[in-house]
Amino acid sequence: SGIDVLVTILIIGAPKEWPAGTIITSGSHSMYTADTRPLWLSNGILYNQDHCSRFNHTLEVKQLDGPDFWPWQVERCNKRPPDTATSAQRRNCFMGAHRENCTWFKLRWLLQHLIKNTAEYVLFIDCDAIILTRPHRDTVAEMIATLTTDRVDMMVADEDWQMKPSTVGATNTGVMLVKNTEWSRNFLRNIVQLQENRTCGSNEQTCFRALLGRGWGGAKEHIKVYSGLVWNRHPTRPADDWDTDPSARIVHFMGAAKPAMRFVNVPADGVCHDRLCLNVDQCALQLAERPGRGNGHKYAIVLTHDLHRPPGQRFRDVEVMRSVIAAARSVGADPLLMVPADAVATHALTAGERDALKGHGFTIVAVDWMIPPQLHTSMPAVEQCAHKKYMLLHLLGLEKYSAVVAVEGNLAVRGDVKVALQCASQGNLLATAAATAPLSGAFLTVAPSKELQRAATHFLANTALRNESSWAGSRAGGKFKSTQCGAGLLWAMFFESEYAADAQQAFVAAGVQSPPTPFQLDRCLWARHTKADPGCKPGCDGVRLAHPMACGAS
Repeated sequence: SGIDVLVTILIIGAPKEWPAGTIITSGSHSMYTADTRPLWLSNGILYNQDHCSRFNHTLEVKQLDGPDFWPWQVERCNKRPPDTATSAQRRNCFMGAHRENCTWFKLRWLLQHLIKNTAEYVLFIDCDAIILTRPHRDTVAEMIATLTTDRVDMMVADEDWQMKPSTVGATNTGVMLVKNTEWSRNFLRNIVQLQENRTCGSNEQTCFRALLGRGWGGAKEHIKVYSGLVWNRHPTRPADDWDTDPSARIVHFMGAAKPAMRFVNVPADGVCHDRLCLNVDQCALQLAERPGRGNGHKYAIVLTHDLHRPPGQRFRDVEVMRSVIAAARSVGADPLLMVPADAVATHALTAGERDALKGHGFTIVAVDWMIPPQLHTSMPAVEQCAHKKYMLLHLLGLEKYSAVVAVEGNLAVRGDVKVALQCASQGNLLATAAATAPLSGAFLTVAPSKELQRAATHFLANTALRNESSWAGSRAGGKFKSTQCGAGLLWAMFFESEYAADAQQAFVAAGVQSPPTPFQLDRCLWARHTKADPGCKPGCDGVRLAHPMACGAS
């Protein structure tokens, strides 16, 4: 962005040495390591890392022991004789003092950065806050532009999300953007001395509000308070809509809301169509956190084949088939081969082919139609969607499985796909874009149900195609190859807002109570077709599915 800005997050633990005579339980204020951080914290850090790397901002995540106690705090907590003060009373006193010091320490931390760092701006956010990432929107740059336009040195937000008159203008110091000026440094230097002298409120936020209200040190001319609904929003008040509200910029999971950060969908860098890619590895970790969803899952990896060619001219992609079997075994999934039933197949499976496929380890799943029985009159001609274009819809009905992965017959599995299954089993639908279309039929992962399959066929039977017979819709850039059939249907039904009302009608008619949440994964990693795939980085590091000529099977 060309803006010299440092974004800093501070994680504070207990002081290295608690005063003698106090007892602190190990779980109360213990330090988190990178391996022991709770999922809500690691989720937040990853989310903010993605935003800063996406827009070239420097992010610093600093983990420190808590600040030492002031002498007056030690005296206060030890003022009772040992024979009249219980260990619990001392412990609670020092724990309260520690929390108080931690809240003040972020102002000291900000001051240190302004003095020692050359960054023109420093943005401090609490470790339970996330800077929302939207496609093509740099939230940090927007904050700096707002501060610059209003010609102030410091930007904070209030708690107007509580929807009470008393909270409008009541600052919350969980998010602070500071311009590195002499006034800012002097203001912070003076305010942090107030705690040492015990001349301000018990925590920095109470003190900050009081000083700003009095205009202490020119605060009213140099600090501006903005709406917390935009810049420091609570995730559930006034409504749980922060992820869809375009005005929200920063969400602060303060207090009891912290556990909800476990289920924030973390973006990832990659090639996705008209949206952010999903960090599927982080999504998979959320499974163990969801009540009743950590165990007992049954998965399948599905290879589809249309049997369009005669025997002797098919099942030649031995490397692909072996990779599917190996991947299924490695994650404890069933390897399925989905083919048309004999009555609808162009060339039915021979007895020899069945025996060979079963010998390799495949379970054969025969489907009773290749083209859905009912199609709206605006649907493409049958010959345009012949072979396996609509076979993906049968995947939606394999409800004996918690999640299934469908793999196109020319893609070999060469990496861990269990994370996609674990992510999808939480009620998500995962797909990738294609080089020439918003959605590819080469890869799909979903938690299946008969109701979901019925919704798809209802959608086909009752929805009129728009935008020159292209499912892709106008936002996808017009008519794309292969978007008129199965993959295009899935794009329209789950991703394209132009068909949202039609999709909702289909879900209701089919009895789908909670439609899957759609996400895209980086197509360079999950559906790599060529070595020089447009938009993809050279090499095959991290690639999970790829054409053998692009990367080979692992």
